This record gives sequence, C-alpha cells and structure tokens, in this order.
Amino acid sequence: MRISMKQLNRTYGSLHAVHDISLNIPSNTIYGIIGKSGAGKSTLVRLISLLERPDSGEIYYDDKRVDNLPKDELIAQRRKIGMIFQNFNLFSSRNAAENIAYPMEIAGVHKEAINTRVEELLEVVGLAGRGKAPISTLSGGQMQRVAIARALANHPDVLFCDEATSALDPQTTRSILTLLSDLQKKMNLSVVMITHQMEVVRDACEHVAVLENGSVVEEGKVLDVFAAPASATTKDFLANLAPLVEPDEVKRDDMVRWSDEGGRFTLRFRGDSTGEPVLSRIQKTYDVEFNIRAGGVQRVSGEDVGTLICDIIGESDEVDKAVAALQLSGILVEEEGQ
Repeated sequence: MRISMKQLNRTYGSLHAVHDISLNIPSNTIYGIIGKSGAGKSTLVRLISLLERPDSGEIYYDDKRVDNLPKDELIAQRRKIGMIFQNFNLFSSRNAAENIAYPMEIAGVHKEAINTRVEELLEVVGLAGRGKAPISTLSGGQMQRVAIARALANHPDVLFCDEATSALDPQTTRSILTLLSDLQKKMNLSVVMITHQMEVVRDACEHVAVLENGSVVEEGKVLDVFAAPASATTKDFLANLAPLVEPDEVKRDDMVRWSDEGGRFTLRFRGDSTGEPVLSRIQKTYDVEFNIRAGGVQRVSGEDVGTLICDIIGESDEVDKAVAALQLSGILVEEEGQ
C-alpha cells in the first residue's frame, strides 16, 4: 500500500509538532522516518497511522483519502494497520498466544481460525512451541517477536514500527531488523520505521525522511542520503553513526578515529571508489598531503559507502586543485564551516 501525505500540520498549543509535511511512501518497501527527540516523528506516525487527525492537510492510502473518514470507516481502516511499539505493549495477564490472538478476538474472528493463525504466526516469528509462555518469562527480543506477530494477526496492509528496537541490545536489534526485512519481502508489506537510530535506517530501510523541528529536511533513497547527505541534521546523524573504537577492536561498520584534532574535510566514497587509491594518485599529482583523522566503511543497501575525515595540507591553490580532482573522481567533499 502506498501512503501519501500532503501539507500535514499538527499543533499542540504553541508547539507546532508537524509543519507542512508532504511525503510519498512507496508500497512494498521499508521506509524510515528519523529524527532526534522532539523532531516530530512520533506525532507524524500517529497521524499517518490514523490515531490522530491532522489540523490541516490530507493523507491517502493508495488513492483513498483516509484522514477524514467517518468513525465506522475509520475503525475498519485501522484494523488493516499493524503497530509495533518500543515498550511492546503486551498484556502481562495473557500468555504469548493469547496476546497474538487479542486483535482477532476484537475483530470477531472465529476461534478455530484464531488458533490456526496464532500457530502460524508463532512459527513465522521464530517462537514455535512458545505460545503458552507467560510474558514475564520472555526476553526483550522474544517479547518484541510476540508484538510483531500480534501486529500481523489481521493481515495488515501496512506495518508501523515506532522505535521498535530502541529498548533492545545491538545483537537483538539486528535479529529483529532481519526478521522485519524477511517478513516485508514474504508478505509484500509496506513498513514504516520511526527511529532515532541511523543504524536502523542503514540496516533495514530502502528510503528515509529526516525530520527536524517538525519539518522534513531531507528525503530520498538511503544509499543516496548516506553517500551525499545534504542537511546538517543528516550529517550529524552520520557523524555519530557508529562508536569510535581502538583500531584492534574495529568491525566493518565502525568509524575509527586516530586523532581527536583536525579534520577540516569529510570525504564520502561510494561503490567502487571505496577501494581505489584516489588519495595516493592526487597526492602524486598535486603538492598536497592528506592527514587522515578518522575513517570507516558502511554497507548500505548492498553497496559500500566510505567516509574519511582528514586535513589536506598545502598551499591554498594546490588544495583547491586537489579538492576539484576529488570531486571529479566522484567523491563528495565537505569542508568544515562551508
């Protein structure tokens, strides 16, 4: 299902939580909406999941306008939506299977059909045989798997994940993201992930919108955004994407910093250029030296995106020539303060 937003606005008193947002979320994809605390992302997901109405603007599911539906139609439309939350929102008084069954009970599904669907979903999320387990006996990752199964119970057209991995450790987060990616492909779902973690966007999403102060400051394919970030907010997210570790502890997706000083230039490499000796060639051609302060490679949508933070040392005209040569080689060059 395709979701379209046109000039959405939502205020709470003097707070303009969502300001004139227009976005198109493609069908059959995982779409990320990222922002820092207070950016407006949770309000936006409440609007597009029909939990709240916008003050102004329009929301469409495919070609059907849904923000102005009457009560009965709104309830019916909500039943086609799956929601996953940061804190799981499971009933502690119900076991795993009973939690998954709950939305089907509300929808009036026959008991035998509910039982069949519950067993099917437990298998799908990797919890076969755990239906009778009390919620209190499950790990955080297992509880989120139950929540995912519950969200899928009524065969939704779209799945909204509001900070669904924020309460989980990195290894469990990776397993949940892998599960969601597999489910999206198998079920042809549209998945919208609300997050403040750029790692989630990198590892799971195909498209992303970056929010700041209730507005969209950048939007596009994740690979393009990683390779050529346009907004200061996105650059800040990327600068803090992975922990800075000692060289002997480095893993593929870590950014390693050798020096806390300097770093006037940020170079971003994409695809084949990440393995080319571009800096060596330019240093031989122009009277400059590269002093690398930090570097790393991210795997994004099956393609390598490299980042180097460095100083380029030399006379200003030679530095300018070196920067131009980098850009001609397909490398994005960002200069501090520019």
